[in-house]
Amino acid sequence: MLRNVLALSLLSLTALGAQKPNIIILLADDLGPGEVGAFGQTKLSTPRLDQMAREGLSFDRAYSGSSVCAPSRGALITGLHTGRSPIRANKEYPTGQEPMPRDIPTIAKSLKAAGYATGCFGKWGLGYPGSGSEATDQGFDRFFGYNHQVHAHEYFPKLLDEGRAIRSVPLQEGEYAATRITNEALTWTRAQVKAGKPFFLFLPTTLPHGKLQATPEMLEPFADKFADNPNPKAARLYAAMVSKLDSDAGKVMDLLKELGIDKNTLFVFCSDNGTEPTYGYGIDYFKGRGGLRGDKRSPYEGGFRTAEIAWWPGKISPGKRTDILTASWDFFPTACELAGITPPKGLSGKSLVPVLTGNGTYKPHDFLFFEFHEGQTWQVIVWNNRMKAIQRKILTNKPLPIEIYDLAKDPSEARDVANEHPELVKKAEEIFRQEHTPNIAFPLPGEKGWEEKVKAAAAKKTNKQGTK
Repeated sequence: MLRNVLALSLLSLTALGAQKPNIIILLADDLGPGEVGAFGQTKLSTPRLDQMAREGLSFDRAYSGSSVCAPSRGALITGLHTGRSPIRANKEYPTGQEPMPRDIPTIAKSLKAAGYATGCFGKWGLGYPGSGSEATDQGFDRFFGYNHQVHAHEYFPKLLDEGRAIRSVPLQEGEYAATRITNEALTWTRAQVKAGKPFFLFLPTTLPHGKLQATPEMLEPFADKFADNPNPKAARLYAAMVSKLDSDAGKVMDLLKELGIDKNTLFVFCSDNGTEPTYGYGIDYFKGRGGLRGDKRSPYEGGFRTAEIAWWPGKISPGKRTDILTASWDFFPTACELAGITPPKGLSGKSLVPVLTGNGTYKPHDFLFFEFHEGQTWQVIVWNNRMKAIQRKILTNKPLPIEIYDLAKDPSEARDVANEHPELVKKAEEIFRQEHTPNIAFPLPGEKGWEEKVKAAAAKKTNKQGTK
């Protein structure tokens, strides 16, 4: 059996060629699953992403790592689902977010050890200065962008962060940060190609996350658009930001072709979570949920389903779609196989190389597991057979009853069928226990750190009441 597995791996690597392929991940921020033309969008124009889909592979059952920013990024970087990853909510500090352990395996560390140049350009949100979890502590040679994800809400900042100890880089008056970040990423890419090194480019853009801000040039094509919207200004700003995101994806493809490395580069596009419902133009106006229930922060499909596209001319057959069950923690083992290295033990993901190239055998996930320690707080299981379990209010002594949905018959999750499937309720209870690993920063009731969490929350509430 082992010989067969090794043989298949060798065959897939042989098919990829002796030269290690470059790897690029463009991670959109708060882009809904229905906000790309190739996934049903009609009002927002995304010609370059649609081109990417026509020439590549679209994933119809792809999930982000979580339904908010930091845990989603943590799952992608570590290859661990959010019941095992160190980040399970947007836990904020004055200068950043909850850090990951310095010694945790990451996709960047593994690729760097395999001889790759590694660059991260955009929003990090997985640590703070001195925490041991800045991007350059976690395997990236170069970082440029926002270390603190709250700072990333501002598109016209005076400064951006660069590298270890967060060296500040000034921006010109009126300079759009997303443009500067993309240009820095493209310049870095040119340098790696010139140096003859394979590279891993992680581009976690801030687009189209709010604040809703754009340059006059970005807004010009939308000057007379969306007059039927109750807040046409907000609709135009959002459309301009999505258009900018689309344009940046096109710039990446154009550069790869210009440098002659498009046929040796896997380029993946996806989002970190569902669309934000509070921007004022009306979440259903652009149909950002893609016909699904829920949005950012939600345990329902609209919260973390993502429009995912993989583009690799000559390796990926153009214009195809797949309904395999996948999540962003699959990127880590995929990258390891492409680099010809063994992934760290214990990852939650599976390599997608057989799906991408058509070489080798892909064994699908039995299920995907998610855990979220913010807002409603919840655990979710999505089974490969399209059944789904949700339990909300997990940070209480009385969580809500488990909900069961049949996504094949009821993709909008309108009807809870838990009463019809007691066997799935029981199975869900088992998986919830099995897949959860205690984490002192994000404890469940009764676990280490829980009493301290309750006391801190009570003190915070008392302080708020005292300032009224």
